[in-house]
Amino acid sequence: MVPYFRKLMTRPWLAALMVGVIGAGAAGIVSAHGGDGTLIHGCVSQTGTPRGVVVVYSAPGLPGSEPPTSVCGTRGQALDWGVAGAAGPSGPVGATGPSGIVGPSGATGPSGPSGPAVPGGGASMITGGSGSGISGDYGPGVQTGVADTSNGGFIVPVAGTVSDLTFLEDLGGAAGDYTITIFRAPGIAGTGTATLLSCRSSVAAIAQRSCTDHVNSVVFAQDDKLIFHLIQNGGGTRVVHWAVKFTPS
Repeated sequence: MVPYFRKLMTRPWLAALMVGVIGAGAAGIVSAHGGDGTLIHGCVSQTGTPRGVVVVYSAPGLPGSEPPTSVCGTRGQALDWGVAGAAGPSGPVGATGPSGIVGPSGATGPSGPSGPAVPGGGASMITGGSGSGISGDYGPGVQTGVADTSNGGFIVPVAGTVSDLTFLEDLGGAAGDYTITIFRAPGIAGTGTATLLSCRSSVAAIAQRSCTDHVNSVVFAQDDKLIFHLIQNGGGTRVVHWAVKFTPS
C-alpha cells in the first residue's frame, strides 16, 4: 500500500483522477452520458469550492473506471471528450530531393520492317519522235516501214522492264494512221522481234490522234537492243512523238 501511495504523491494528476472517480461514485449518479466507450467521460462540479472541478470517472483503458453508461451526480454536469485531439494543419512541402543517377542505356531494339516500295521508284522515260513528218528513221532506235530490225535500235545498259508506251501526233496537216511497236533483239547483233507492247493511233477518232499501251510490258536483259518500230498505215504525215517507261530490275 505504501509504494502505491508514494506513486500517487509523485503523480498529482493521477491522485486527482482517482479522487474524482471516487467522489463521482459517492455523490450519486444523476447527470447522463451518451455511453460511447471510446470517449473520456467526466463531471463538471457546479457547487463547492472551487467551482468547475472536472472529475473523470470513465476513460478507455482506465483501471477501476465507471462504465461509460453511468451518469454524474446531482451537483455535476456531464462532459465528454475524445481521447485523440483534432488533426493539426498540414505541414509545409518538403524540399525536392537530389536527382538520382542516370541509369544504363537500354539494349538496341530490333530492326523494323522494310517500308513499301515506291511506285515507279528508279524508273526513267525513253522518248523519241520525228522532226518533220514520217519519211524515214527518226529518233533513237527507230525503224519505219518494213524495217530491217537487225540494224538500228539502241542497247539497254542494264536489265529492266519497258512499259507504258505512249504515242502522239502533232496538230497540222492531215491526220495520219500509225502503228508503233516495241521490238526486242537479243544482244547487239541480234534480229529484233515484235513484242506485245504496241498501239495504233487510228483508234482515237480525234483531231490530235494518240494511242497508249499501259497493259503490256517487256523484260530486257542487259545489252539487249530496243527498237521503236513505226508503220504509217495511211492518212497524212505529221510530226509524231513516242515514249516508254524503263524500270531497272
